[in-house]
Amino acid sequence: MLRQEPKYESYKDSGVPWIGTIPTDWKLVRNKTILSERTGTVGKRASEYTLLSLTLCGVVPRDMENPMGKFPAEFDTYKIVEPDDLIFCLFDVAETPRTVGRSQKGGMITGAYTILKPRESICTSFLHYFYLSLDYDKRLSSLYTGLRNVIKIDTFMSIKTPVPDFATQNRIVKFLDEKTAEIDAAIANKRRLIELLNEQKTILINRAVTKGLNPNAPMKDSGVDWIGEIPAHWEVLRLETIATYNDDTVNERQYQYRSIKYVDISSVDAETNQYAYEEQAFVDAPLRARRLVQKGDTIISTVRPYLKAVATLQQADPDLVVSTGFAVARPKQGTDARFLGYVIRNDLFIGEVVSNSVGASYPAINTSDLFKIRIPVPDLLTQNRIVNFLDEKTAETDATIAKERRSIDLLNEFKQILIANAVTGKIRI
Repeated sequence: MLRQEPKYESYKDSGVPWIGTIPTDWKLVRNKTILSERTGTVGKRASEYTLLSLTLCGVVPRDMENPMGKFPAEFDTYKIVEPDDLIFCLFDVAETPRTVGRSQKGGMITGAYTILKPRESICTSFLHYFYLSLDYDKRLSSLYTGLRNVIKIDTFMSIKTPVPDFATQNRIVKFLDEKTAEIDAAIANKRRLIELLNEQKTILINRAVTKGLNPNAPMKDSGVDWIGEIPAHWEVLRLETIATYNDDTVNERQYQYRSIKYVDISSVDAETNQYAYEEQAFVDAPLRARRLVQKGDTIISTVRPYLKAVATLQQADPDLVVSTGFAVARPKQGTDARFLGYVIRNDLFIGEVVSNSVGASYPAINTSDLFKIRIPVPDLLTQNRIVNFLDEKTAETDATIAKERRSIDLLNEFKQILIANAVTGKIRI
C-alpha cells in the first residue's frame, strides 16, 4: 500500500540514525528551538486541576470515582498541563508502554514527567505523531543512560527533529488523523468480533457442561442455583467427589540444584486458559512457587478468582510448579480430566467460586470450601462426548480468533509504518 504513495522530488541524508533520509526542503532543527519546557506546579491548588494520566490510549483523565493504583498524600509537586502540551516520560523508556502523549485538555500530572510546549511555528500534532513513531520501536534507545533507561532533558532538547513548512505539517496531520481513524475503526470492529466469539464460546461451554448435548433430553431441577436444570440421568456432586486437591509441594532436596518452571496467577490468560511460566533456579524462585502439578490437573486461582485464572495442563513436565495461590484439581478414576477442566473454567462455576470467596480487596476461597461446591456430573461416556464436541467447536472458534488477532497485528504494524513514513517524508502528503 505504501509503495503506491507519491514521493517528494528529492531527498537528503538527515545524519540522524533514527530518521534516515528526509525531503531536501525539510529542515532539521534541535528540539530546544521548537520546544520549551513547562515546569510550573499546582502547589496548594491541586483541587482546581484534573488529574491526568499518560496511557496507551493517550493522555486521559484519571477516574477518581473508581481509582486504580496508588496516589500520593499530596499533589503539590504535580506539574501543570495546558491544552496541546506534549507529555513525555523520559525514564524507564524501554519498559514503559507509551512515553509520549498530547494533552487535549488542561490538568495536572506527576512531576516525574516532562511537559513540553511547542512554539507557534510547530504543529503539536505533527510532533506528537513523529515521537509516537519513534516510541513504537524505541528508536531513541541509544540515548538511554543509567539503570532506569533515562533520557536526560538536556540530551532530548539537543536532538534534531525533521520539520517541513507549517502547511505541510498540517496536511500530514490531517492525512494521519483520517487514516489512523480508519485503521482504528477496523481494529475496533475486529476486537468486537473477538469479544462476540469469546462470548459464544463461553455460552457453548456453559450449556454443554450443565445441559448436555441432547436438547430433547428430559430434565430435572439440580437444586443448585448456578446450575439450574440438568438432564434427568445426571448427578449433582461436590467437586471433591470427582477430584482430589493436591497439596504436594516441591521437595527441596530434589530441586535444590535444578531449575523449575513456575506459573503464577498473573501468568494465566483468562481468555485462552493458557499459561506462561518463568524459569529460575529453585533457590531463586519465590516461596509461593511450590505446588506440584502433573498432566491432566486443572489449576484454579483461589485468590481473586474473578480474574478467571484457570488452566488444564495438557502435557507432563516434571519441572513445572505453580503458585500456592492456585488449587490443583486432579480428576479421580472415572472422571475425564478434560471434562473437569471445562467445568472448572465454566463462567457459571467461576461465579459460584467468587460468591463463596471472602475479603474485600483480595477476595479468596479456602481450597476445602472450593471443593465443596456442587457441580453437574454425567456418566463417563457422556463426559467423553461433551469433551469431544467442545474440543472441536472451541478449536474452530479459537482459530478464527487467532486469525482476527493476526489481522489486528498487521493493521497496527501498517499504522506504525504509515505514521513513520509520513512524518519523515518517505511518502508525500
